[in-house]
Amino acid sequence: MVLRIGDIMTRNFVSVKPDASLKICIREMIKGRVGSVIVKEKDKLAGILTQGDVVRALYNNNKISLTGTKAGEICTKRVVTIKPDDDIAAAINKMKRGHKRLPVVMNGKLVGLITIKDVLRIHPDVFTDVTDLIKIKEESEKMKKFSATYRGEGMCEDCGNYKPLIRLHGRLMCEDCSDI
Repeated sequence: MVLRIGDIMTRNFVSVKPDASLKICIREMIKGRVGSVIVKEKDKLAGILTQGDVVRALYNNNKISLTGTKAGEICTKRVVTIKPDDDIAAAINKMKRGHKRLPVVMNGKLVGLITIKDVLRIHPDVFTDVTDLIKIKEESEKMKKFSATYRGEGMCEDCGNYKPLIRLHGRLMCEDCSDI
């Protein structure tokens, strides 16, 4: 028997509208005990907002506010999706590429969500494969941080001090501000 995504997907996923404030999004994540919310407009997928998106936005932009910033402004808009007729192997292959959650879309309409937890309930044997690949992706992200390049001396964009600088995350920073 081939398991289809539509058989195991979550139909009652946590979602918000694009104009929901970050405060509302965080409240919904806490209330639903989930790490993300689906951002949707009517029945259409507009994006996905994860805990990581919120933390990155708060860290990278000091003008972000919990009440003034909307989900649609910082959510990931290019989301990898899956169809309800696809089999579980298709979901596993997409998840092995680092996608922990896959919105399920049929004829342009958002109908569900499948997560790593859903897959593991059905196929616990893929746990090792998926977690190993997630660890590899995390390590490669860490390595990108260390691939900062020396750019001479100048004013640090974070602290404003004149010091030797490196380019990290597209910004010129001193070693003290770069956390390397």
